[in-house]
Amino acid sequence: MFKLDPGDLVGLPAFSAHLVENHMKSLILATGLVALTICGAWARESCDAQAAAKNLHGAAKTSFVNKCKRDACEPKAVSKKGKSLSGAAKNSFMKSCERGA
Repeated sequence: MFKLDPGDLVGLPAFSAHLVENHMKSLILATGLVALTICGAWARESCDAQAAAKNLHGAAKTSFVNKCKRDACEPKAVSKKGKSLSGAAKNSFMKSCERGA
């Protein structure tokens, strides 16, 4: 990963370099979240499209779409530290992700 050393930013105090690095990390995180949101919306659309392509109807379609959404949301259920969510936090995240909120 790209690291800034205080000496890389000539004329700025060391604490400014630290702030710039933190802002860069925030920007990268925000960009990643936007990408995941776009991918999630695409996955929801593709779940319905896949069900239509398989000519599924009724309970079979509902079951397929729910599993497809769950499979799309499962890899995103991680904490800020990168660890997998569990318990109530995971349940809450999965519900909101599957709803598309």
